[in-house]
Amino acid sequence: MASPRSIRYTLGLGGNIRPRRSALSQAIDLIATRCGTVEALSPRYMSEPWGFEADTWFINQNITLLSDLPPLALLDHLLTIEHELGRRRNPLSSAYASRPIDIDILLAGDLRLDHPRLQIPHPHLAARRFVLLPLLDLLPHGVHPTLGTSYAELLDSCPDRGACEKI
Repeated sequence: MASPRSIRYTLGLGGNIRPRRSALSQAIDLIATRCGTVEALSPRYMSEPWGFEADTWFINQNITLLSDLPPLALLDHLLTIEHELGRRRNPLSSAYASRPIDIDILLAGDLRLDHPRLQIPHPHLAARRFVLLPLLDLLPHGVHPTLGTSYAELLDSCPDRGACEKI
């Protein structure tokens, strides 16, 4: 049962370093153990790398999570999970790179947050097909909390034309 302070988050997960499928499953298990109740999982999608070139495509999936953790505490847990699953961030580079797992906080109910470490809704949500397609699976009638535009409309106007297919 949700507590009065529970937040319904939507998280985006992905990775392109093998074993991709098991990394996603392990991440979801760790999120469920440490962060709250995983309420729903989208289908998985295979997508081209976004923002850089790589030989291996990504597998992406979105989940909904009901959690009592505030956003920055959840972010810390997710970064720890990424690290435990082999993600190594280069603090000197802001460039995109191949990774075994990436976990982004996309939404937190209708909450809006603009913090140096975290922006909610995710600032690139509307520009990525690999986020919007699984988001529509979870929230088919959803509306972006700051843009006021449905996710279906955002997908129609999405500038990302990279391949992204349900697997």
